[in-house]
Amino acid sequence: ETKRRLEAEGIEFQLKRADSGMAKAAAHGGVAFYLDRHVAERIMRHTYGVILDVPYHPEDPEHEDRNQDMKEDPNSGKRYVRGGFSALVTRGQLVKVEKIYKERGRSDARSKREPIRWTQTIHRYSGAAGNVTFVDMDPDGFTPIGSFYCDIPASAMTMHMEGFRSFWAVDLDLVITLGTVEVKAYVEWEEQGVKKRTRAMRTREDYF
Repeated sequence: ETKRRLEAEGIEFQLKRADSGMAKAAAHGGVAFYLDRHVAERIMRHTYGVILDVPYHPEDPEHEDRNQDMKEDPNSGKRYVRGGFSALVTRGQLVKVEKIYKERGRSDARSKREPIRWTQTIHRYSGAAGNVTFVDMDPDGFTPIGSFYCDIPASAMTMHMEGFRSFWAVDLDLVITLGTVEVKAYVEWEEQGVKKRTRAMRTREDYF
């Protein structure tokens, strides 16, 4: 692993193995820490994203093939397809350390203005398929790496119209930041012109 990471940085060297397991672990850890502190960009080894319900589009053949997974929101009347996967960063993508990546979304529709708790899980996709848009395309390729929840106040909700129906919902951004040795995820929204955010979920992850 140490050899692979050094070569990725363009460092030529001869690797000499430590005599003891303890010395080997200390040497490996020291080099890895040095690399982690100095890596500014990296190529993603896996895809990371969230599993969610996707707004239904009748012209999309992937949606038509999943009629059995359809649901209708009782407050907005909108139809959704369950089990969609939205990638935040993808395998092979060159990403910058600590750069923010966002995915725009909306909370469930409510019939009245009220506080909500939104729970989400970040998933790693490490399967062989390319552009995975639904979990059932390769269910064994997904692994949850961490969950978080956010409490959003009623004051963040705005009124929306869908056909002849009105409902309340929160427009929000799911944010993911890739550190040197961890992934951080949280939710942002705007309330009366002021940007607010939830506490962050942090989990260690080997991206590359």
